[in-house]
Amino acid sequence: MGLGESTKFISSYLEYYLTDSKQIVIEKDKNWKNLFEERYTISKKTKIIVCPSEIVNVKGFETNVYQNLDMAVTEKFDFYLVDGPNGSYHYSRYDIVKLASNFETEDQFIIMIDDYDRQGERETVMDLRFVFKQQNRKVYENIYKGNKSVIVIATEKYKLATSL
Repeated sequence: MGLGESTKFISSYLEYYLTDSKQIVIEKDKNWKNLFEERYTISKKTKIIVCPSEIVNVKGFETNVYQNLDMAVTEKFDFYLVDGPNGSYHYSRYDIVKLASNFETEDQFIIMIDDYDRQGERETVMDLRFVFKQQNRKVYENIYKGNKSVIVIATEKYKLATSL
């Protein structure tokens, strides 16, 4: 979720190393998508879907989410990079909670959430943890700190991603 530098890296990796995989990128701005596609060559295995952002109420707070994300993302993936839409002060990038609520017991994945140093992203992760607890799902976590922080949450199959 979010179109930018990570899209280029993942797209290149798919093109040269993961020949049987694909990438779906959710972007809120059609103009940014068009400009990005003019400037950069991405893999044919990368599909960019525009879902404009909207403000919804999450637990009494205004939160940016993607419109109709559930209709745009109808399949499950091994890796979810959450770096969009623009952050909210509370419950930021909450779409991942909705997606995770539909995970099934056998689903194995890695979720990476950017800007974990911010309150809104930390609140979202707290709700993700609650979803996983309700699913009786064991997950592993690690926080990677630099100028900003990211959190990586992984299931058993991918738990080594939390040990870097």
